[in-house]
Amino acid sequence: MCHSGSGILDLYDIVDALRSMTISDANNLEVNLILDLTRARQDVVNAEKVLADCVVHKHKVLANLSKHKSDILKQKLAKVDVGIAHMRITFQKHGLSHHRPTQSVLQESLKCHHIMVQLY
Repeated sequence: MCHSGSGILDLYDIVDALRSMTISDANNLEVNLILDLTRARQDVVNAEKVLADCVVHKHKVLANLSKHKSDILKQKLAKVDVGIAHMRITFQKHGLSHHRPTQSVLQESLKCHHIMVQLY
């Protein structure tokens, strides 16, 4: 059976008892130094956790930014696709090709067709 609440209180009692000890000999000094070292290590671990949380948050923000940019580019690509489809239909309607015509075909086309292609 686990009594986590009372177990933690017991640990606090031990820490308080250790803090109230006086340095009467070398053993007590060593115990206090070890306790100080343990507290310093705990501070380092807590700082590392805070840093890790900040890095995770930064990556989430960067991922959201990348998704937003991707959505914008998808919208632009969709507009370009519509524009290309419109141009293709216009070319077919007027019997034109997207391939580069020879000079004589170009001269003939210019005499017969006047089209305007507007891109959005």
